[in-house]
Amino acid sequence: MTTGAVISLAFALLIGLTLGALGGGGSILTLPVFVYVAGIPAQQAVAMSLVVVGATSLLGAGLHWWKGNFT
Repeated sequence: MTTGAVISLAFALLIGLTLGALGGGGSILTLPVFVYVAGIPAQQAVAMSLVVVGATSLLGAGLHWWKGNFT
């Protein structure tokens, strides 16, 4: 695994923890990591960040549903 991949994974973990603690807004954090750390072109990074944040939100909602937090 390359140094860039390790740094990207570390930032991904940090972003995940931040999203879990504060809620939405992950695209603003994810996009610079994709572009500047992972070296992904900006157009692709925008789409990828939306998928990542959407999947994270879906997982969080699913966990809350499973725990019975929905009324």
